[in-house]
Amino acid sequence: MTGVDPDPVDDLARPVPPTHRSAAAGPLSQAQRHAVALRHCDACQWEQAYAALARLADEGHAPSAHLALLMATQGPALFREAFFASALQRAHWGHLSARCHAA
Repeated sequence: MTGVDPDPVDDLARPVPPTHRSAAAGPLSQAQRHAVALRHCDACQWEQAYAALARLADEGHAPSAHLALLMATQGPALFREAFFASALQRAHWGHLSARCHAA
Protein backbone atom coordinates (compact mmCIF):
# COMPACT_ATOMS: atom_id res chain seq x y z
CA MET A 1 0.00 0.00 0.00
CA THR A 2 1.35 3.38 -0.97
CA GLY A 3 -0.62 5.39 1.57
CA VAL A 4 -2.39 7.29 -1.21
CA ASP A 5 -6.16 7.11 -1.17
CA PRO A 6 -7.77 6.30 -4.52
CA ASP A 7 -9.31 9.28 -6.24
CA PRO A 8 -13.11 9.10 -5.74
CA VAL A 9 -13.59 10.98 -9.01
CA ASP A 10 -12.11 7.99 -10.86
CA ASP A 11 -14.82 5.78 -9.36
CA LEU A 12 -17.51 8.19 -10.52
CA ALA A 13 -16.18 8.15 -14.07
CA ARG A 14 -16.50 4.37 -14.38
CA PRO A 15 -19.69 3.19 -16.10
CA VAL A 16 -22.16 1.31 -13.94
CA PRO A 17 -23.00 -2.14 -15.32
CA PRO A 18 -26.60 -2.30 -16.54
CA THR A 19 -27.57 -4.91 -13.94
CA HIS A 20 -26.69 -2.61 -11.02
CA ARG A 21 -29.04 0.10 -9.86
CA SER A 22 -29.06 2.41 -6.92
CA ALA A 23 -31.43 1.72 -4.04
CA ALA A 24 -33.34 4.86 -5.02
CA ALA A 25 -34.03 3.46 -8.50
CA GLY A 26 -35.49 0.27 -7.06
CA PRO A 27 -35.09 -3.32 -8.17
CA LEU A 28 -35.16 -4.36 -11.80
CA SER A 29 -38.49 -5.54 -13.17
CA GLN A 30 -38.92 -9.03 -14.57
CA ALA A 31 -38.87 -7.60 -18.09
CA GLN A 32 -35.60 -5.79 -17.37
CA ARG A 33 -34.03 -8.90 -15.84
CA HIS A 34 -35.21 -10.92 -18.86
CA ALA A 35 -33.51 -8.39 -21.13
CA VAL A 36 -30.29 -8.79 -19.12
CA ALA A 37 -30.54 -12.58 -19.52
CA LEU A 38 -30.96 -12.14 -23.27
CA ARG A 39 -27.82 -9.97 -23.35
CA HIS A 40 -25.99 -12.87 -21.68
CA CYS A 41 -27.32 -15.10 -24.48
CA ASP A 42 -26.12 -12.65 -27.12
CA ALA A 43 -22.66 -12.79 -25.53
CA CYS A 44 -22.75 -16.63 -25.37
CA GLN A 45 -22.59 -16.44 -21.57
CA TRP A 46 -24.80 -19.50 -21.20
CA GLU A 47 -24.37 -20.14 -17.48
CA GLN A 48 -25.26 -16.57 -16.54
CA ALA A 49 -28.18 -16.56 -18.97
CA TYR A 50 -29.55 -19.84 -17.64
CA ALA A 51 -29.22 -18.77 -14.01
CA ALA A 52 -31.16 -15.56 -14.70
CA LEU A 53 -33.79 -17.30 -16.83
CA ALA A 54 -34.29 -20.10 -14.30
CA ARG A 55 -34.82 -17.59 -11.47
CA LEU A 56 -37.37 -15.70 -13.54
CA ALA A 57 -39.08 -18.93 -14.62
CA ASP A 58 -39.36 -20.01 -10.99
CA GLU A 59 -41.05 -16.64 -10.33
CA GLY A 60 -43.61 -17.39 -13.05
CA HIS A 61 -42.21 -15.34 -15.96
CA ALA A 62 -43.46 -17.29 -19.00
CA PRO A 63 -41.00 -16.07 -21.68
CA SER A 64 -38.10 -16.93 -19.38
CA ALA A 65 -39.67 -20.30 -18.59
CA HIS A 66 -39.79 -21.13 -22.29
CA LEU A 67 -36.09 -20.37 -22.76
CA ALA A 68 -35.00 -22.00 -19.49
CA LEU A 69 -36.89 -25.17 -20.43
CA LEU A 70 -35.25 -25.17 -23.84
CA MET A 71 -31.83 -24.83 -22.25
CA ALA A 72 -32.55 -27.54 -19.67
CA THR A 73 -33.84 -30.04 -22.22
CA GLN A 74 -31.62 -29.27 -25.20
CA GLY A 75 -28.53 -27.85 -23.53
CA PRO A 76 -25.89 -30.31 -24.74
CA ALA A 77 -27.13 -30.28 -28.34
CA LEU A 78 -27.57 -26.52 -28.65
CA PHE A 79 -25.11 -25.03 -26.17
CA ARG A 80 -22.62 -27.85 -25.56
CA GLU A 81 -23.49 -27.56 -21.86
CA ALA A 82 -25.96 -29.32 -19.58
CA PHE A 83 -28.25 -27.17 -17.47
CA PHE A 84 -29.92 -28.76 -14.45
CA ALA A 85 -33.60 -28.36 -13.69
CA SER A 86 -35.58 -30.58 -11.35
CA ALA A 87 -38.59 -32.51 -12.62
CA LEU A 88 -40.83 -30.09 -10.71
CA GLN A 89 -39.16 -27.09 -12.37
CA ARG A 90 -39.46 -28.65 -15.82
CA ALA A 91 -43.16 -29.32 -15.26
CA HIS A 92 -43.79 -25.80 -13.97
CA TRP A 93 -41.81 -24.18 -16.77
CA GLY A 94 -43.57 -26.36 -19.36
CA HIS A 95 -46.95 -25.22 -18.05
CA LEU A 96 -45.88 -21.56 -18.16
CA SER A 97 -44.41 -21.96 -21.65
CA ALA A 98 -47.57 -23.58 -22.98
CA ARG A 99 -49.71 -20.86 -21.42
CA CYS A 100 -47.47 -18.19 -22.98
CA HIS A 101 -47.80 -19.68 -26.47
CA ALA A 102 -51.54 -20.31 -26.16
CA ALA A 103 -52.20 -16.58 -25.74
